[in-house]
Amino acid sequence: MIRNLRKADVNKVSDIWLNTNLEVHDFIPARYWEDNFRTVQEMFGQAEVYVYEGDSGDGIHGFIGLDGEYIAGIFVRNGSRSDGVGKQLLEYVKGMKQRLYLNVYQKNKRAVKFYQRENFVIQGEGIDESTGEKEYSMTWGGGTMSKYQALWEYIRKDGRRSFKLTFEEVQDIAGIPIDHSFLKYKKELTEYGYEVGKISMKERTIIFNKAD
Repeated sequence: MIRNLRKADVNKVSDIWLNTNLEVHDFIPARYWEDNFRTVQEMFGQAEVYVYEGDSGDGIHGFIGLDGEYIAGIFVRNGSRSDGVGKQLLEYVKGMKQRLYLNVYQKNKRAVKFYQRENFVIQGEGIDESTGEKEYSMTWGGGTMSKYQALWEYIRKDGRRSFKLTFEEVQDIAGIPIDHSFLKYKKELTEYGYEVGKISMKERTIIFNKAD
């Protein structure tokens, strides 16, 4: 059974998050996951999370976390990873969303193959600044990837309430120079929890603000 996360589930899904990362992402120092454990645990209360609960009363087998159309991760406990739990969680959210996207570490080859089997397409690659690891950007569903996708993902991951980027920084992040079409594409940013604020042609800067 798949259902919404409940307050009573937080400790259990937090443990699954930590143990899965330690086991699956063993190319990243364990200290990184351990240091982020409490922060992630606190975030579960405000996040969009769906859990897979076994029918035999043996608790939660896994969960999927979303931030709008972005898949923050699919985490399945050890012993249940070949039972189709991840696939069922993914199918569940596919039924709710027209489009999904995610980042996955390139060294996590099993996850990359899993998402490819589920019709996710690699759209680009980059570096996770928190770990220094290479990762793929993958998408599923309707429409083509925005030409500013890399910029929107960067802004979402930055997390600050308000910050400024120069035109040159935007170009470095997006991989393309900013032009008049930016005014048309900027509305896409609301899907990532942000809005474009003041654009200064004189200073050649753009302010980005978290959407309320």
